[in-house]
Amino acid sequence: MSGFLIASRITQTFGALDRIQPVRFLIHRAIRILPCLVLLVSVLGVLDYVGFEDYRFSKPGQSFLGAAMAAFGLYFNVWQARHGWSVAGWTILWSLSIEELFYLLFPVLCRLNVWFRFSCWL
Repeated sequence: MSGFLIASRITQTFGALDRIQPVRFLIHRAIRILPCLVLLVSVLGVLDYVGFEDYRFSKPGQSFLGAAMAAFGLYFNVWQARHGWSVAGWTILWSLSIEELFYLLFPVLCRLNVWFRFSCWL
């Protein structure tokens, strides 16, 4: 569903998928996602710091700093696979990291579509 909505929005904004402007697309996605991500990580950090049992990192190798770096670095899914399931509130970020990596590749794939169509005529 998300992919359909994003593709529809791109065609409304740029006229076609192969006319996407990658930098503009990525800035728009960052503006939509980063404020909520910063808020979520901040709240989870406070809960960890205060020591709420279900929100405190206690497994070996897990820490707030490591989880936050993984969340903002778009590799939380890899971090979680290495360190085991995370504490409450963080586990949703594994899917966000996969989705964000898709967003990084999506404009490139749309622009490659132009090249593939052009090369078919050669």
